[in-house]
Amino acid sequence: MGKINILIVDGLHRIGLAVARSLKLAGGYKVHMAIQNTGWLSSVQRELKSNAVDRIHFLPVGLADKAILYYLRRLIHDYKIDFLLPAGHHGTLYIAQLKKDLSRLCTVLAPDYEKVLQLHDKRSTVKLAGRAGIPCPITVFPRNQTAVESYAKNCTYPVVVKAAKGAGADGVWYASNATQLIQAYQVAIAASASCDGFIRDTSSPLLQEYIPGHLHDVAAFSLDGELKAALTQKRLLTKPLKGGKGIVNTTTYNSDLIALAGRFIGHIRWHGVVLFDFKIDRRDGIPKLLEVNPRFWGTTWLTTCAGFNFPHNLVLAARRQPLYFPPKYQVDLVCRWPLYEIGTILEKPRSVAIILQKIKDFVCRFRSRPTVYDILWSDPKPFVAEVITRLVGTWRSLIRRGRA
Repeated sequence: MGKINILIVDGLHRIGLAVARSLKLAGGYKVHMAIQNTGWLSSVQRELKSNAVDRIHFLPVGLADKAILYYLRRLIHDYKIDFLLPAGHHGTLYIAQLKKDLSRLCTVLAPDYEKVLQLHDKRSTVKLAGRAGIPCPITVFPRNQTAVESYAKNCTYPVVVKAAKGAGADGVWYASNATQLIQAYQVAIAASASCDGFIRDTSSPLLQEYIPGHLHDVAAFSLDGELKAALTQKRLLTKPLKGGKGIVNTTTYNSDLIALAGRFIGHIRWHGVVLFDFKIDRRDGIPKLLEVNPRFWGTTWLTTCAGFNFPHNLVLAARRQPLYFPPKYQVDLVCRWPLYEIGTILEKPRSVAIILQKIKDFVCRFRSRPTVYDILWSDPKPFVAEVITRLVGTWRSLIRRGRA
């Protein structure tokens, strides 16, 4: 029996790379990756592709372009693609939107579009959680600045201002007093002029109480609203430091968080992979749901290394074959993104003492065992490509600033 041809869309980043490596680890796949052509830099990325990727295909248009459907159809037909799998935030939203059209040619491993939209919009996520009986931060949906000014007089600080749609720390502002809250709201509204309204929307920001405590995630896999497997992890270090994507994480086992995730999944009858972001409130010990991401996550490789190969099981489920999840996953397994860790060393607040402490913490984390890294010595080329890409991006940014 020949290998399964699977095409990963929006895959040239850590999530896509982790998905590709997970599939190769399972065996039996020929992994294709579709990325947008960005000129000579794309050639560098192709030459330095991961060992887990058999072939990279360049798309002449972006995922938001209407012509993307034509080019994806051609790739599916020409390379006899069996499964199409979106990896990142953008890819999941756009492929879910095209799922009905593309499903005529291959099996599309994307969630239903209507449900993706529900979870992409933080306003509807909060309302869904409330109906499912899942605790969330106190949340306000102001209609205008007058409502914000009224709320600012009586609320407890700090307050978090969030874009209705966004990813990670994108579109999040913090306010410690009324003046900062009103300013953050104004910044969000002003930023809406440059938003597409689909991937990112700051035109109707919501206000939430700040929950003191550590960030925890539940990485879950479900079929037709039934939770099949779930792993919890704790974010030990984030970028930015005040809250964002986890760049140092460790697997844990928290049955309470898994139960809450299972309740939400059952309520909306979710099918596929999904990541829940919780904070365990330091004041009362109650987990509060912050947001739900209807896609693979940055620590997908950690999930796989701990024992749960979700990308492979997505294919198994689509082929109506038995799923494989071990009875237990590995707890206290650490995952690190050293390049991002280095980037936080000069993050504010800054002083010589703080910088030295951050450097010491960075070095000491190498003593952690067991640890997995986004950089694999057996597959180093993607890391080299990322360094080149970042250097080029920094250089171009400096040139633009100089011209301005």
